[in-house]
Amino acid sequence: MTSHDTPSNGAHILPISVYAKTLLVLLVLMAITVWAGQQTLPGGTVVNNIVAMSIAVIKASLVVMFFMHVKFSSKLTQFWAVVGFLWLTLLFMILVDYYSRAWEPVDSWNQADPGSSTPRGRMEPGGAHPDPNGFNVRPR
Repeated sequence: MTSHDTPSNGAHILPISVYAKTLLVLLVLMAITVWAGQQTLPGGTVVNNIVAMSIAVIKASLVVMFFMHVKFSSKLTQFWAVVGFLWLTLLFMILVDYYSRAWEPVDSWNQADPGSSTPRGRMEPGGAHPDPNGFNVRPR
């Protein structure tokens, strides 16, 4: 039986050299990531982020393929691994939109607003409540 044959229990056994080579590639990619993080590439932060994310995707793919044995698994397992990463990408793309939006100022965030329901701070002893009708709403 060669080192790439599948035993009768369905497990796939890889030689240690494959793990060592994968580890070496991951360490080289880590060094490239550190180097790229210290460089100012043409195009600024956007290009730096694209390079860093590309290296991270390559490293994650290596870990999933070799350390998690997805490369040697069934087509169904490979399909669901790809679907998982596509789902993660979709969620990231949906949620990154919130970061790009500007916060709209809301009047009730300002505690000086007479219609605010936020606490106005501590009243002086014996002082009159600023809202005589007790509803804490702005008259219309």
